Amino acid sequence: MTFSIIIPAYNAENYVQQSVNSILNQTRGDFEILIADDGSRDNTKKLIDEMSDTRIKKHHNDKNQGYLKTCNKLMALAKGDFLVFQDSDDLSAPNRLEEQYEFIRQNNLDACGTWVQRIDSHGNNTTLEQLPININEGLAEGKFNFVAGTFMVHRYLIDSVGLYHSYFDRIGFEDYYWTVLIAFNFRIQNLPLPLYMYRENFESVSNNFSTLDKEFSFRSVLYLLNQKLAGLTDYLEENKEKKLKEEVLKIMLSSRLDNRNSLNKQEVKKLSIDLLKNNPISLLNWKIALKQALI
Repeated sequence: MTFSIIIPAYNAENYVQQSVNSILNQTRGDFEILIADDGSRDNTKKLIDEMSDTRIKKHHNDKNQGYLKTCNKLMALAKGDFLVFQDSDDLSAPNRLEEQYEFIRQNNLDACGTWVQRIDSHGNNTTLEQLPININEGLAEGKFNFVAGTFMVHRYLIDSVGLYHSYFDRIGFEDYYWTVLIAFNFRIQNLPLPLYMYRENFESVSNNFSTLDKEFSFRSVLYLLNQKLAGLTDYLEENKEKKLKEEVLKIMLSSRLDNRNSLNKQEVKKLSIDLLKNNPISLLNWKIALKQALI
């Protein structure tokens, strides 16, 4: 049984060595580490290139490609029976691979996550996230009770659900939709042990999206989840990306136009322009856009 550890790295010079060492020190040694510097502006690439363990496979990007594309490249190159995820500023407990594999084997699962111990920039423990074992129960209530960075998944899941969807490129939450696809087609649970240390690093990629991007991406995943809960084929599965974007933009605009007390006119204007650009021939879109112009 072999494992492929996926580590995209960007501006992580302060943590990347610790992160990789936490994998190299696993109680199971049958793994490969696939790591890629994504055009960092610091010494991340240099530090990775100085790593000499033969289990580390380096697949750097010539220029910045973003988290989604970098992950997809590494997943496509993986040769292990299981794929395991880790961000370049996070850490894994020494028994992570062993515990997750045994949990999957004993419970006949296709994938599993773990509890999360949050740590600060110095590695001190902050908050322990004790996530529910049953991920599907949360999804049925519109709750995302998982941290995708903790996942170990059977390789065959990639053949079924594919890689991260390009719709989420540069806006985040690609792992949320990917997990929804897994949960609706395979057996997935959270292992109730804190085997993953998530660093609260405000310079990380996940913290560099604008508020509107984060909201748009999250609302997109929620919309897709609701379609699946209703027994429908979701818009991305139907290759209707523009339709999904239109519906999400309308939801975001309506929530702002209906709440005048906290209205941000600049956000409303931007959303209106994006809506018209996405589908300029819709009379409803023009009606919504004109509504904001009269504010």
